[in-house]
Formats: sequence, C-alpha cells, structure tokens
Amino acid sequence: WHLDEERVALEAHVLVDDDTTMPQVEEVKKEIKALLRVHYQISHATLEFEASETDEHDTRLLVG
Repeated sequence: WHLDEERVALEAHVLVDDDTTMPQVEEVKKEIKALLRVHYQISHATLEFEASETDEHDTRLLVG
C-alpha cells in the first residue's frame, strides 16, 4: 500500500524452518528489507515470521 505519494509499504508473512534461530530470523529480515528497498522501492516493510508446518508450501514471491 502507499503511505503517501512517494512511500510504499508492504506487510507479509514469511515462513521459516522450525529450527531457525532468532539471530537467523533477524538476518533474513534485514536481507528481505534490503531487497524490497533496492528492487521494488518499498520503504517500509512489516514482516511477520512463522515456523513452517510442512515442507510443501509455496515459496514464490508474488508481486502485484
């Protein structure tokens, strides 16, 4: 969504393996936010991390 005329925001759920540690989650969060900023000009991202319950989940990044 647009925060204003120049800033775009994103809210997303991110699935991680059950054994992912908090330091690993923080590193992944930094990497995702950097990619969103550089490639999609998304200046604000709220990312909610969840443990995956199965190995069979959709891992595609959907861009609208």
